[in-house]
Amino acid sequence: MELPGISQVQFVVNDLEKATEFYEKAFGWGPWQISKNKDLKHFEYYGKKANAVAHGAVFPDPAKGDYDGRMRIELTEVVAGDSVANDFIKKHGTGVHCIQIAVTNMEEVLKQVTENGCEVVYKGTIENPDYGIQVNVASIVHEVFGSVAYNLVEIKKL
Repeated sequence: MELPGISQVQFVVNDLEKATEFYEKAFGWGPWQISKNKDLKHFEYYGKKANAVAHGAVFPDPAKGDYDGRMRIELTEVVAGDSVANDFIKKHGTGVHCIQIAVTNMEEVLKQVTENGCEVVYKGTIENPDYGIQVNVASIVHEVFGSVAYNLVEIKKL
């Protein structure tokens, strides 16, 4: 597998509004694409149906037309339920939780990494008709990664 680019870094936060305001003032990052009460029940969490709900913010915001291929920043506030992000907060507090890596063949990459000891802890598909894409996501962990998870992301056109 070729070394892919990092497409996104995800931070888990306790207060999404406070975090977006901070990053806008301190770094000039914004405007943010904000989603409240994202239902993540269509994902799997350790092989079972997930029950998580979260607030999220992404910059640059592709809905406003300012995403030009730059790496994105995602902020996640867990509202309820079990998730990899919630596990991270309980164990480590807030901070960098996940590095997202773009892949072109999810099944092939998952086979390769699981054969080498990685565990898939979160998996699912998001369809976004507004952008005409389907996003397949798998979050993997391994003791070598330390506290940071890797999200493998495959984007396909609908």
